Amino acid sequence: MMRKAKKQSGFTMIELIIVMVITALVLGGIISYAGNVYRQYRMTADQTSMKADAANIRVLMQSAADEGGKAVLHNDNKGVTFTGKKGTDIFFLRDGAVYLRHNNTSERKLTGFEVSEAVWTQDKGVLSMDVTFSYNNIQTKKTDYQKVIKDVYLSK
Repeated sequence: MMRKAKKQSGFTMIELIIVMVITALVLGGIISYAGNVYRQYRMTADQTSMKADAANIRVLMQSAADEGGKAVLHNDNKGVTFTGKKGTDIFFLRDGAVYLRHNNTSERKLTGFEVSEAVWTQDKGVLSMDVTFSYNNIQTKKTDYQKVIKDVYLSK
């Protein structure tokens, strides 16, 4: 009497390898996409932070101007001094950052990113601050620059 061979069920080794390769390709694509989304998020967050720093400096300068402070540009246009009722506020560029010195006593850094250039100009009652931030772009792996211009209105 002959024995009947049992029918084996399951997957062959080749089928399992093919499934693993396809899964690896799909996961690789998802990881690559997620990396690109993260890099774009970081770049947008950095640029937003730079713009917020410049906007905060503008608010501080506008406040000094609104309190009756007289604005005097520094000779090199790398800073401005407001002299008013509450004392003296000096905004200036030093060591790759914009600083505020109040009444020649307290001093604080106003920017979180490297500032490669900051120039103040004044024309017809408007004080313009032109700040150029430098940062490492994680997409291109090079140094990029973000220029922000903010105006302060000196006369009401």
